[in-house]
Amino acid sequence: MDHFSRPASDDEFTEKFDPAERSQVGEVLNQLKNMGALKPVSGDGGEPVSSINDAPGALIDTCLRPLAESLYRLSGTLAAIGPETARAFELETGQQLREHMESLVTGAASLERELGGFVASYIEDQLRELGIDGNSQYLKIHIGAGQSPLAGWVNIDSYPAELALDVTWGLPFADGAADYVFMSHILEHLFYPDGALALLQEVRRVLSPGGRVRIIVPDVEKALRAYVDNDETFFKNRMQTWTWWNEPNTRLEDFLEYSGAGPRPSSLLNSHKFGYDFETLSHVLSEAGFETIERSDYMESEDLILRVDDVSLVAGAKYGEETYSLFVEAVKV
Repeated sequence: MDHFSRPASDDEFTEKFDPAERSQVGEVLNQLKNMGALKPVSGDGGEPVSSINDAPGALIDTCLRPLAESLYRLSGTLAAIGPETARAFELETGQQLREHMESLVTGAASLERELGGFVASYIEDQLRELGIDGNSQYLKIHIGAGQSPLAGWVNIDSYPAELALDVTWGLPFADGAADYVFMSHILEHLFYPDGALALLQEVRRVLSPGGRVRIIVPDVEKALRAYVDNDETFFKNRMQTWTWWNEPNTRLEDFLEYSGAGPRPSSLLNSHKFGYDFETLSHVLSEAGFETIERSDYMESEDLILRVDDVSLVAGAKYGEETYSLFVEAVKV
């Protein structure tokens, strides 16, 4: 292994061997690189060459979406084939089907665990830049800021947000550190009830006594009424607002997709996972520990500081005189 103790180019490495052996040595090098046993390096310090030229989020489209679709198809295949086919596969390939599947699970879990080891320092660095620590108080937190950050608020979203994180990690603030939390069109992208409940519990934890959260989500009750009443204005105007959605063929198709029914496996974080009316959102807020829950309307918060709905690209979208969104506030008692 002394041959591999310091960085070297392929030519530098093969020059150490007899000319008659260099071709074979080159083949071995290629095999080792393909296996991942040898890594490309650069610079005098032998730093590994990164394969990431863009933000790692780009790998969602190139790797995770195809993988999600493949796993979905694979689940159908495994459900459909019998033991005889599985045995034929094992005889033909020399691989145990169970071991093959378990290796997929192990590989994904290993990658998740290894990346997770960098999360704490990643968040700490961002908080330090923002001047936030365990003693910070009176914070105003904007979850799902996207391209519309609020001045004077801690703006959270995926990279390259001011504070880039995955909300399923939890909120990196001390108990009672915030007076206000605002989130628009975020909750419907989390699975119900587990994902939504976990985030709302975190929101309540970081709020100070008397702290207030303002939540905006698609109003599925309005969508349901529009479907039953065949409200053409509702569906036509919605497509003009949410221009990135696929054009539906029928009203039911539009309603169900909007409400979170049947997203493709590859849609991952982008798709709606659930739809809310006031009763259901009130219920999950109660489950999270909130006691004072109120229905509101666009830009009509009881607290002037939370009259920030206009920062959202879609919160103010209307059909006629009605907004598409449901506006709810809850107070930590």
